[in-house]
Amino acid sequence: MDGGGGNAALNTSCRQSIELTHLRTTFLLTL
Repeated sequence: MDGGGGNAALNTSCRQSIELTHLRTTFLLTL
């Protein structure tokens, strides 16, 4: 159970990182 929680946290961190990169790419493309 504990390992699953850590996995979920890691997943959220990964998703946030991907979204941030996506936003930055979109921003640069708009410029």
